[in-house]
Amino acid sequence: MVKIGLSKAQYAKLGESEKASQIKDLPGLTSAKLELEMENENFYADDTIFAILESGITKLGLEYSLADISSEAKQDVLGIELKDGMELFKKDISAPYVATSFRSRLDNGKFVWFGLVKGKFAPSGLDLNTKEEKATAQTETISASFIAREIDGCMLVVAREDNEDFELGNFYKKVYGIDPTEVVTPPESGE
Repeated sequence: MVKIGLSKAQYAKLGESEKASQIKDLPGLTSAKLELEMENENFYADDTIFAILESGITKLGLEYSLADISSEAKQDVLGIELKDGMELFKKDISAPYVATSFRSRLDNGKFVWFGLVKGKFAPSGLDLNTKEEKATAQTETISASFIAREIDGCMLVVAREDNEDFELGNFYKKVYGIDPTEVVTPPESGE
């Protein structure tokens, strides 16, 4: 199947139990670059490769390009301070651990969902250009590095809707620790 397009970026701050309490949308996703590395090393014996030693996943990174990143999202995923309508990037900035997900449509109309379970985003610079004869859209980029979750060693979840046993709620539970359709929002005070 061919993947066509990209949508539905979401994120959640992780609590002490490595679970989220609320999943939020990250609108305006224009691209997602997923970097996954595994290192193998050849072990030689009898003048030939005797075995291939695997070290597992050694690097998992993600770069999102977005039409815009709201101040609230920057506060949540980058750990910036918001004060008097300004985003304050302080020298001792500390991003919280987050989980994130996005999806890509297959040519059969179903989706492939990607979930990264525990990582930290870092702020990136901006590359802005002057408006010339015609307007050119300019995006913002954030990137993250991910590690294995302590409770199960999981780093990346890929779920295909065209797999027989696929259930979106199970994908959310595996990535975020919660199914957003089961989360009950408490009523506002005075109701």
